[in-house]
Amino acid sequence: MKTLIVSVGRSKEKRTIYALVVIKYENLGELRRKSGWLRHISELKKQEKRNYVSKFPQRFASIKSLLDYVEVTPYFGDLHEQMAKFERDARVLIIDDVVLSKKL
Repeated sequence: MKTLIVSVGRSKEKRTIYALVVIKYENLGELRRKSGWLRHISELKKQEKRNYVSKFPQRFASIKSLLDYVEVTPYFGDLHEQMAKFERDARVLIIDDVVLSKKL
């Protein structure tokens, strides 16, 4: 049975960063309850970014146990290889439109 939610995103601030996050479908509700603080860094003002970045490690630690896999990298090729490992068990696949336009 397909049990994973796989999310692939891209952020382009000073440089392009790709992220792959995998979570079991059964953990989604708890993740939603615990991750209301999550924002895309581009949505934050300069001062908010500093505060967000400084608090991120502690806040991320509170949700890390819910995540099956997380990879953040500037190299799309690395991410693409990891995505292939989860595709067979993916129940939901969320892909950034820019990432989708790349050759998958």
